[in-house]
Amino acid sequence: MVTKEIRPYDPLYGSPKVALFYRLVMSAVSIFAVKEGLTVYRGPDNIYFVSHIGGVLMAFYYVVGLFHALSAKVPTSLLTSAYTMIFQLTISVQFMIFVFYWALMSYPDMERILSNPDKPAMVKEFFVCLYHHMFCPVAVWFALFLNRTQFSRSNVRVIVAFAVFYVVLNGYVTLTTGVPVYDVVDWKGISSHVHLGLGLSLFFAGFFISNKASHLISEALGFAKKAKTN
Repeated sequence: MVTKEIRPYDPLYGSPKVALFYRLVMSAVSIFAVKEGLTVYRGPDNIYFVSHIGGVLMAFYYVVGLFHALSAKVPTSLLTSAYTMIFQLTISVQFMIFVFYWALMSYPDMERILSNPDKPAMVKEFFVCLYHHMFCPVAVWFALFLNRTQFSRSNVRVIVAFAVFYVVLNGYVTLTTGVPVYDVVDWKGISSHVHLGLGLSLFFAGFFISNKASHLISEALGFAKKAKTN
């Protein structure tokens, strides 16, 4: 019996056609969610939420993944490298969003959302919040374990660049407007810097944990050994 070769980012389980349909649907859902998120959280400072940036990254991740699934069978193509970079950046951001939000910010934020007397607005914000802070992180981490990933440690340069970009952006917006993007990171005092450092630590932890998991899965399934012999 001839076994079909699994390309990078093909599903490890199930039909590639089902995976393709999933990426198509999620491309549409993620783009819609970004639009809805911007309508829920109005205000010049709110567009700088990491969750919004993470939502945009999810949209890029699904759209590029869709094109990758439809592309020619060239595992070392530029598209594969771009998909790898976007996947690793997205999974790192989503790891930080999930842990930071649910550990430190969820209680007061959920209390605020659920106390909104405008029920339709409350329900909409509640589901947008769950999408950004729970669905996106869970979905992208499931993808790590359900697809043949090809992560690269060299993409840490992209992670560093993104971290520097966001820290500068957050600091600039907060200090020039006088309104912090996040109340816990107001750039005034030790507590603010501790929270900022924690967020950055979670961001880099997400990168290294997912990178290690990708390589362990590849080794367990024999992909790493095959790549060395090719």
